[in-house]
Amino acid sequence: MQVEGRVDAFCLPVCLSCDRVIIGCETTHKFDKEAVLATKSKFSIEGYNSFYDIELHAELIKQYEVEGLEGLLLSPRATKTTNASTGDVHYSTCSNCYNSMKVKESDNPYRQWICHRAGANTHTRE
Repeated sequence: MQVEGRVDAFCLPVCLSCDRVIIGCETTHKFDKEAVLATKSKFSIEGYNSFYDIELHAELIKQYEVEGLEGLLLSPRATKTTNASTGDVHYSTCSNCYNSMKVKESDNPYRQWICHRAGANTHTRE
């Protein structure tokens, strides 16, 4: 993928939800900002805290904040593209996360979500 604003630079797509680099033959899906906000219950700080009955550390929350998507724990490394003519913002997601975001039956946090890996140590610490 080409880096926005630089015709001579390229980068690998990174998933917004799980923070993994999307490589090889895996499909890179585009999720717009409104669609991400529609799945807020799966990725919100409050949702995570209430589901696991814990309080995430402020530093962890700060580390996984994405500009324009405050209150959600997502990958700041995610590939973001902006449509030049409409100004619409889209984020890259892998197939697993894309399919999970589309599922409406559950508001439970997605199990491959970046915060599950990063926040795993908060369950065992005092």
